[in-house]
Amino acid sequence: MKSVVDNCLRLDANQLAGKGIFRSDGTTGAVRWSNGSEAYLAYANSHLTLTGALDGESLCQNIRVTAASCYFGGERYYLHCPTCNRRCCKLVLSHEGFYCRQCYRLPYYSQQCGSYDGLINRLHKIEHKLETKPMRTKTAAKLMEQHGEARARVDAAFVRMAEWVL
Repeated sequence: MKSVVDNCLRLDANQLAGKGIFRSDGTTGAVRWSNGSEAYLAYANSHLTLTGALDGESLCQNIRVTAASCYFGGERYYLHCPTCNRRCCKLVLSHEGFYCRQCYRLPYYSQQCGSYDGLINRLHKIEHKLETKPMRTKTAAKLMEQHGEARARVDAAFVRMAEWVL
């Protein structure tokens, strides 16, 4: 299977906005990924400058940032791909820097996996939500129902595969 977006380091505009990077010009900060890579950020004049060492390679990249007004107030920030200028919430690290997934032609895992793997992936996502996110009783009940349906689909697909093998 070729490389997929889910396995790459991502730069997320929503997470950066949550950390206050886009509040005012001259704001600086840092981003650390689970693999230990780190990048330093500086925001000025609607541009985000990244410097650091990612995946063993030094990086210095300038990314344009725009904001769109939300219907009920506030703003949503977008990063623009340096290659195609596409407005994205997330840019993916590959080779020379952060670009949109379309420029790298990177699919999502769900686009590459088979039907059985997709069912198992869906089941794991529901289980992860149930284990890690605090939620209201009604939401938890809905997720438990979805979990039961997903488990039934996985079991039925397994039985079909077993019948095919025999």
